[in-house]
Amino acid sequence: MNVICIKCGKVFYSRPGRNHRFCSKSCCTASGRSERICLICGAVFIRKRSRDDKYCGYTCYNIFRRSQKILDYRTCKKCGISFLVTSHRKRSHFYCSKRCANILKQNEIRACLRCGKTFTARRKSSITRFCSLSCSRKSFKYTLPELELYDFLDYYKVQYEKQKLFGRAAPDAFIPDVSLAIFVDGEYWHRLDEVIQKDIRVTDKLRRGGLDVIRLDTYRNKVDFFPLVEYLIESETIR
Repeated sequence: MNVICIKCGKVFYSRPGRNHRFCSKSCCTASGRSERICLICGAVFIRKRSRDDKYCGYTCYNIFRRSQKILDYRTCKKCGISFLVTSHRKRSHFYCSKRCANILKQNEIRACLRCGKTFTARRKSSITRFCSLSCSRKSFKYTLPELELYDFLDYYKVQYEKQKLFGRAAPDAFIPDVSLAIFVDGEYWHRLDEVIQKDIRVTDKLRRGGLDVIRLDTYRNKVDFFPLVEYLIESETIR
């Protein structure tokens, strides 16, 4: 069956049912492209019809971008001086010079919000408020057993301090009237062999320092207060 190429008009043979529209691959490829005129230099170039190219290359495109730059004034966040910035850099330029930008990268001395210890931190980092990961973890969220312990002590009106530091050890509660350090041991973490050995060392160290230590066991986030109640009754802290 003879068919006319829709690109070049040439008559070619095609088998019935094939529905060929082009006589060759070159005509098929050329049919998807079109000639365009560059808006900058006026040169003629070929691009796919699906693309919306208006320039023949990167050279002409960069000339167009430079011609579209709009200068605007911005105030430096550090020194307050006004400076010019191009429109496509508004999102990243906040300082008039590298000197002002680098000042925020310098370190400054801060006081830990938990233990009061001084430490160095970058001025740019406004979230660094604790000297260590340990202080950070102990300053935010309490576990359910710890909250249950605090509710228990509050109910009996016992004066205590939450997680007071003794060196590197931080009891969950400390009763200064009887020098008692209270730990609430979770049912998973404090059952591991390595943690058990660490707890023994911490307990011995605090006892050598003149403190009494009580460790309360938990089961399904419920605290066994019997050892604590027995101690407080014997010491006449509660009646």
